[in-house]
Amino acid sequence: MPAYGEAAYWDQRYQREPTCFDWYQGFSGLEPILKRHVPMSANILHVGVGTSQLQAEMVQRGGYQRILNTDISSVVVQHMQDLHKGIPQLQYRTADARSMPEYKDGAFDAVLDKGTLDAVLCGQHAGDSATSMLDECSRCGMLQQHCCSTSDAAEPAQALTRLQPCSVSMLLPGRAVWVGRVVCL
Repeated sequence: MPAYGEAAYWDQRYQREPTCFDWYQGFSGLEPILKRHVPMSANILHVGVGTSQLQAEMVQRGGYQRILNTDISSVVVQHMQDLHKGIPQLQYRTADARSMPEYKDGAFDAVLDKGTLDAVLCGQHAGDSATSMLDECSRCGMLQQHCCSTSDAAEPAQALTRLQPCSVSMLLPGRAVWVGRVVCL
């Protein structure tokens, strides 16, 4: 299995495949969910941005004002900085979603992930890595209610209505966590 949890894997992949690609859903599919749960004025952290165009469309079509996009791959971060240099609402930084000490507790109003958790779950020490990622996203954001992962819904707006709160005390002690395919953290 590829080392999805490692920066070296993604650096090599993005050197080979620098074209833009959105895993699972783009802005059109996620817009109703984002508009419902994330105010346009929110300070948003987007983890594992890759070559997604979601964040650019959130700004250009959705009116969002501040999105800090992070990725474990410095190659893709540089590529996306260059690609979006004319969009001041977007910033890019190299960061590992499993450990982000550079960001203060509660620094973000919302944390967005579309596929990073899935990649982390395919890597070594999947359980520990996923727990670290969710803990960090929770710590950096003001997250108490919404955590959905984008992996199993063709129609994310419909998927959200099917989600049921469940206790995932192993991952986020004391928090209500939603599980499903659309990420609105």
